[in-house]
Amino acid sequence: MELKGEGMMSLTRQIDIHASAFGGMTSARQRLLLELTAKYDRGELTLEEYIQKIETFRTEERFAFSLDQKLCITELEKFFGVDDISTMTINGRNIFNQMSPYQADKVRKLLTNIGFTSQKNMDRMKEYPITAKVLCDKFGIKDSSEFCSMIELIQLELSKMKKDTRKIALLKKLQDINSPEAIKFFKDLNSELIEAAEIQRTAPYKFTDGLTAVYHYKKHAKSLGILQDQMKVYLHDITNELFSKKKFLFCKNKTQDGSLVREMYANREKKIVGYLIKTPDGKQKVASVYLWEKFFDNMDEDEWHKALKECEKRLNDPSFVPNPVGFFDFSYFTGNSPYAKSKEPLIRELYRAVATIYN
Repeated sequence: MELKGEGMMSLTRQIDIHASAFGGMTSARQRLLLELTAKYDRGELTLEEYIQKIETFRTEERFAFSLDQKLCITELEKFFGVDDISTMTINGRNIFNQMSPYQADKVRKLLTNIGFTSQKNMDRMKEYPITAKVLCDKFGIKDSSEFCSMIELIQLELSKMKKDTRKIALLKKLQDINSPEAIKFFKDLNSELIEAAEIQRTAPYKFTDGLTAVYHYKKHAKSLGILQDQMKVYLHDITNELFSKKKFLFCKNKTQDGSLVREMYANREKKIVGYLIKTPDGKQKVASVYLWEKFFDNMDEDEWHKALKECEKRLNDPSFVPNPVGFFDFSYFTGNSPYAKSKEPLIRELYRAVATIYN
C-alpha cells in the first residue's frame, strides 16, 4: 500500500482508492480486492484472469483500475487518430489530461457503447471523431464529462435511423456547422438547455450540469412513458417521487476517489431505479431515474425482501465509518515481507488514522 496524499491509497499499483471509500466496503470485499490485486501483482493471475475476477468491483462498486485508464488512453488515441492524447485539444483545452479513474472509465465505456471498439460499422466510426470534435468545439465543451454527454446526444440522434448509410450521412452533415442539420441540432439543444435550467431552478433533486440533464432526459424519458415535450415530468416530478421517499433507498457508497456519495433508489412496483449523486457536504450533482426491469426480474419476492433486509442493515450502520481495523486481515500487505509483518500494528494504526481523517 502506498499513500498518495489527499486520503488516496494505491493498492499494489493496480488501483488508487480513497481511504473512506475503502473503509465503506465490507471486510469480505476489502479482503477480496486486496487478494486479487496482490495475486496479479505477484504474477499469480494472468491479465485476462485478473480482468475477469475484478469485474464485480467495476459493476457493483463502479471502481476503475489502472488498466482501465491505460485502455481509455489507448482507445482515445485510436478514436481521434493521434499518437499522444495529451496533444489533443477540444475547445482549446486538453480535456483528457489528468482524468480521474472514474472519468477515464466513463470515457472508455462510452467508446465501447457507441461501437468504436468493435470491428463493425467502421465507415461510421471514421466520421464519428470528426463530427465529435466539430460539435464539441462549437458548443465549448470544458471537460471529459461534458464530452461524454455530447457524444451520447449524437448517439441519440443516430439511434433514430436504422440504416448505417443514413447515420454516416448525418455525421457528415453535422461536420458543417452551417448546415441545416447542425443549425437545428444546436437550436434544439440550446432550447432544451434553457428549459432544463428553468426546471432545475426549483427542482428538489437536480443535475448541476445542464448538458447531462438534457442527455438523461432524452435517453430515459420515453421508456418511462414520458412524452417528448414533458421535460418537467422527468427532471422534477419523477425524481421527487423516488428520491424523497427513504423507503426506496437501496444502497449508498462513496466513489472511488472519495469525492462523491452515490445513493441508489429502487421502486420494485414500477421497476425504476434512480441514482442521486452528491458531494459529501450534500451538493447534488446528478439525479437520474430510469427503467431497469432486469434488476428486479432477477430476484423473486423472497430474494427481494432478503436483499432489502441486508440493505437496511448496511444503511443503519454509521455511514462510511471504516470497518473496525481489528476485524480486517492485513496479511496481503504483510504476508511476503517479514519486515512489514513486524510492523503490522503500525500499519493497522496508519490505516485507521488515514481512513478517519479523510472520512
